[in-house]
Amino acid sequence: MVLFFVIMVVMILASSYVYYQNYEKNYKLEINRHLTAVSDLKVKELVDWKTERMVDAGIFFHNPLFSSRFRHLVNDENDTETRGELRAWLEKELVYTQYSRVYVMDTAGTLRMSVPDTQRPVATVVVQQLPGVLVSGNTTILDFYRDDNDQKVYLAIIVPIYDDQERGQPLGFVAFQVDPEKYIYPFIREWPGPSASAETLIVRQEGNEVVYLNDIRFSNNSALKLRVPLDRKELPAVKAVRGEVGMVGGTDYRGVPVIAAIRDVPGTPWFLITRMDTSEMNGPLMEQLLILAIIVAILLISIGTGIVIIWREETTLIDMEMYESERAVRKEREKARSYLEIVGTTVIAIGADQAVIMVNPAGCRLLGRIEEEILGKNWFDTFLPERVRDTSRELFVRMVSGAMDLPWQSENVIVTAGGEERLVTWHVSPIHGEDRVITGTLWSGEDITERKLAEDTLQRVNQKLNVLSQLTRKDLTSQIFILNSYLELAKSQLSGQEEVIETLNQGVVAVRLINETVEYSKDYQDMGAKPPTWQNVKMALLFGLSHISISEIRHSLETENHEIFGDPLLDMVCQRLFENSVKHGDHVTRIRVWHMVAPDGVTIVFEDDGIGIPRKKKEQIFLRGDAAAHASMRSLIFVREILDITGITIIENGEPGKGARFELNVPNGSFRFAGTGPGEER
Repeated sequence: MVLFFVIMVVMILASSYVYYQNYEKNYKLEINRHLTAVSDLKVKELVDWKTERMVDAGIFFHNPLFSSRFRHLVNDENDTETRGELRAWLEKELVYTQYSRVYVMDTAGTLRMSVPDTQRPVATVVVQQLPGVLVSGNTTILDFYRDDNDQKVYLAIIVPIYDDQERGQPLGFVAFQVDPEKYIYPFIREWPGPSASAETLIVRQEGNEVVYLNDIRFSNNSALKLRVPLDRKELPAVKAVRGEVGMVGGTDYRGVPVIAAIRDVPGTPWFLITRMDTSEMNGPLMEQLLILAIIVAILLISIGTGIVIIWREETTLIDMEMYESERAVRKEREKARSYLEIVGTTVIAIGADQAVIMVNPAGCRLLGRIEEEILGKNWFDTFLPERVRDTSRELFVRMVSGAMDLPWQSENVIVTAGGEERLVTWHVSPIHGEDRVITGTLWSGEDITERKLAEDTLQRVNQKLNVLSQLTRKDLTSQIFILNSYLELAKSQLSGQEEVIETLNQGVVAVRLINETVEYSKDYQDMGAKPPTWQNVKMALLFGLSHISISEIRHSLETENHEIFGDPLLDMVCQRLFENSVKHGDHVTRIRVWHMVAPDGVTIVFEDDGIGIPRKKKEQIFLRGDAAAHASMRSLIFVREILDITGITIIENGEPGKGARFELNVPNGSFRFAGTGPGEER
């Protein structure tokens, strides 16, 4: 028995050690992937931001219409008509909130016009850069600088203006003043999910120092003021300017150990650093180690206790029979209690009289009370906000009376001892007494308050991106109209020059293709703008049918009361699938939609009896690169992107020549039948 105990101890300790090592390795890899993903996303966004600003400036660079108005302004400041035209042109740029000021200077740097109208002098650092801009002859982005007038941090895009009628003589400059607090700084500060120490920094090198370009998390008003020498090689910021990229360790500006992902921002002198305190990263590891130690201790104690009991059984059979009976009961109680104490999920038992009869430590922590303050209290009157008490109580009465099926899954709000409201998702199971009568319910719950807040924040970001997409598309449409008008005007002015007119006709075709691409982007502007919801599949199919004409094609919708958790644009997904059969199925006479349930989810099948899709095209129809050359396939890209938001996949699995068959695979937790919980079937 001693040998057996030693072997079990060695096996348990060895297994626990291997498990923890693998857990630690995978956890740190996940942290690295998270920091790298955040870093890559922000670098891409900064590059796109710089490109967009250069496009804005390009409107004025070598623009004959603007330069002619500029020349009039320089020659005659009292020309009110010219000033009005120039002001209207500049005011249009302020529609986009990236710019806090757009102003015009002559070649000496003297302010000639400003929108908004202000006589505040041009920053000295801007004036100092003007000769260099003329030498380069190109649009220049002036990096982060502090204005000596209002002491705020700005960036500037400076566009040299030349007189195209006077052999390209310089006339002056147009400057776009960028307030980083309007977009760059909020975007840099934003972090996906809650964190006590994570932050993003942008830095650059100035001589023998590294300059922090944004305000850091743990020190206010530090932009362009916080500087560190290059000999502090333990700082990730110093490692960045010295050429290191990827994941690094070190200490930050506070002297605190950190882990960081370093990226350079292409086309700029900036380096972007996403970092997190090592202590925050190691916190969950310590919790996991503690839980593992408790489990190992329980196992070892259980094994040792079992061996002692067996030894005693050999000494006295009568005592063992009595002891065995008591031990079994005690062991089960201790095991159940130990599990309830270890588990991080809230577990609460509520009797038929609505009083709390059991609560585990996680439940006490959630409610902010000790066990004695919870047991015996009416759950609904004590721990739920007044506005939901009656509805929740009515639902509970139906549970214990057998009027509704259990188990049940729901979300509701509880109130802590400090008056704070927390959102909890509950799984409710029945507690049976004699004769299978329900004597109460067992509630296991998870606090999802922070997760819900994070979801609401990614949602707000999507809505902002949606607005940006609409503004961009509207501006592109306007510019396409202007370009097309110029092309048509040029054609009319070149009568008799057929080769030139043919070249212009090719330009008209290109403009039309650009316009088609812009119109196609409308499908995506609402994607992810609203949170996913539970939707009836049959209603979505019927709504999709209502927007197209299927002529004499018969259809069969066999999805019963099936609901899936999907993006609000699910009805447009259904519409695109119907359109694909009608437009490309050739001789479709019948469309059938049905479903089949599997252990890992449910598959919704959309099939027709048309010509089908060739095998070599089955995957290509969903790829952006290939579909971009085939406008008829663009709708299928849209279908896959919308479904992917909630983890739904789509494949084409039909037999060529016998029809198309699209299979939508919905994972467990994302489907249900009306009146049941997710993944449950009546």
